[in-house]
Amino acid sequence: MEKRTRTLCLLVGAVVLLLVAYFGIRGFNKNQEKKAEKEAKASEIYLTKMEDVTEIRYNIGNGEQVFVKESDSDNWEVEAQPDFPLAQTYPEQIASDFGTLKAERELKDADQLSDYGLEDPVYTVELSDSKGNTHQISIGNVTGDTYYATVDDSQTVYTVSAAVMEDLQYSLEELAQLDQVPSIGSGNLVEETITKAGSQTTYSADNKDDSEAVATVIGGLGALTLDTVENYTVQPEELASYGLDEGNRTQVDAVYSTSTDSDAGETQDKEKTYTLYIGTQAEDGTTYVMPKGSGIVYKVTTTVCKNILNQK
Repeated sequence: MEKRTRTLCLLVGAVVLLLVAYFGIRGFNKNQEKKAEKEAKASEIYLTKMEDVTEIRYNIGNGEQVFVKESDSDNWEVEAQPDFPLAQTYPEQIASDFGTLKAERELKDADQLSDYGLEDPVYTVELSDSKGNTHQISIGNVTGDTYYATVDDSQTVYTVSAAVMEDLQYSLEELAQLDQVPSIGSGNLVEETITKAGSQTTYSADNKDDSEAVATVIGGLGALTLDTVENYTVQPEELASYGLDEGNRTQVDAVYSTSTDSDAGETQDKEKTYTLYIGTQAEDGTTYVMPKGSGIVYKVTTTVCKNILNQK
């Protein structure tokens, strides 16, 4: 009995020692991991650290582009064209990438700047923040999946990820925030009203006599895409040249239902109205259109416009 008790005690003691060793090693490994992370973070090199970028200037060899942030709205604008419908994601991403620009590595004992394409760099990015600080990043030759770079007047050469250059490659037109067309079909169109020179025509989904017309306008609305731009920043005095001034345009008001979730978790149907102005035909046979509230004139296939208007 004593022998069995002694054996059991030894086994329990061994288990306790194993548990102590396990948790001791686990704790040691965690401390080592934290230490390694801390050392790695301390060794990171940043060319810039700017918290509130308010101006971006860059030149990628085809002219300078300047974005400025409005202090009252925090919206970014194109300095040369304040009315341009700039998609906010692009300047925000550039400000993020270059405002906190991390170096992949620093070149020790670097050669002449000209050897890295940095004596007369093709790419330059200049950032300013709300405190008046300014940094200019010069981008040189590509090397693998990185670029050589310097900051301000420093002669120190770094490499930075090539990914930061992606948002600089777009043309201004590619940076535009185009209007979206809501999804309107046979399941949610309530009615469509067409207004021209004070005269109105309404097609209702509940009216059986309008079923053929409703099917036609639904086909037009479902095929409507706004991706071909004629004028990104149309001015009021220019609308007449597109037949989109108030006296000449045809107004289409499409009332449709959309489902939303209430705070109580219930699904509720809500009616919305999409308004489209239709103008004259362009020389290429398309038709000018402009959504209500937009400053962009688009060109749309004339067949689509005729269907929206229930015209043969």
